[in-house]
Amino acid sequence: MRSLIVIVFLLLSHVALSEQGPGGNFGVSFLGGFTSSNHREVAIGKIESKTGLVFGLGFNFRVLPEVAIEVDLLNIQKNFELVPTASSRESYLLTYLEMPVLVKYMPSKYFHLKGGPYLTGLLIDSVRESGGVANPNKTEFKNDFGVTLGTWIGFPTKKSLVVGIDLRYDLGFADIQADSAPETVLYTRAFVGMLNFSFNFR
Repeated sequence: MRSLIVIVFLLLSHVALSEQGPGGNFGVSFLGGFTSSNHREVAIGKIESKTGLVFGLGFNFRVLPEVAIEVDLLNIQKNFELVPTASSRESYLLTYLEMPVLVKYMPSKYFHLKGGPYLTGLLIDSVRESGGVANPNKTEFKNDFGVTLGTWIGFPTKKSLVVGIDLRYDLGFADIQADSAPETVLYTRAFVGMLNFSFNFR
């Protein structure tokens, strides 16, 4: 999964640098910010939200005057806390390599709406019990996929640079537990807020 994402990332970099002609505007974005999860569970126990970090790169390809395709490569955390009993608490720290492919509607230069599918590869997961230390492993959880919906609000700066706030909601469709128990499921749900530095070229 990670090798496939890296190959796609390199291909998109080559296309972006060679894109020319009408409607061929493209941009490169640097993104970073925070996540807050509200995962959905069935028959697991009480789950509470937990914050995490996200950062990465984005490529934007304009296909129509008001429509563009955005492809991102994000290192994103979708953490959560499990409270099995009143006296115990377990923190699960999940880090993914996520690639969203988003269609953007751009009614104005500084306001965009976006949505599309995403794929992830699990980089690492760890668990920290009450008062304990995190134990990294990759055995309890697996890769995820779903859809991303969001908006972007920009602020004018220099001619080729736009700074914006990127707000998204990730809706996971896969049971991310690495087990074969159909009676328990866990779906990722995460709010994502990022500061976005976009460099646009012709």
